[in-house]
Amino acid sequence: MQKTIKATYTILVEKATSIFLQQKKAPEGNIYTSLYSFQYNGNKEVELVVDIIEEREMSKVALNVDADTIGKQIKSTGSISLYAIEFDFDSHSLKPSSSEQLAQISAFLEQASNVSLYVVRHTDNKGAYSYNQDLSARRAAEVVNQLVNKYQIDSSRLHPVGVGLVAPEAMNNTDQNRQKIAV
Repeated sequence: MQKTIKATYTILVEKATSIFLQQKKAPEGNIYTSLYSFQYNGNKEVELVVDIIEEREMSKVALNVDADTIGKQIKSTGSISLYAIEFDFDSHSLKPSSSEQLAQISAFLEQASNVSLYVVRHTDNKGAYSYNQDLSARRAAEVVNQLVNKYQIDSSRLHPVGVGLVAPEAMNNTDQNRQKIAV
């Protein structure tokens, strides 16, 4: 059974704290909580990361999602996860296979002219935290760049956000899970 992950919170604190791990069994699936802290160097703040991971059935979503489905999902939940926007490993260049999904996002935005989107990009957990944070920001910016330049979407309606590895859309345990994006 494939599972999806929900919720990560990042909090900045002045001093390091302890590591805490907990698992709770629930009818819907296990819930895992972890707290850990790290410091880039002695002159910077200590960052405390709190992960709350909830197991639940993964939705069965088609790889390319059409404009109407994008609109319905955003209206229903406020967001949608799209899996057909792809990048090569360690790159912020979009793969050609992403064009169909970008065209559907563009079509949705043309239909819903009053909607603005946060384009949120994740990375996997391979490599340094700061590198992945930067890579995810560049990937989100590239999606926005394509929508603006190729599909003439007004840039004021698109807001790129890179969240690196701190808020995974799915577990980082397979190549397929490492390639997910949310809008």
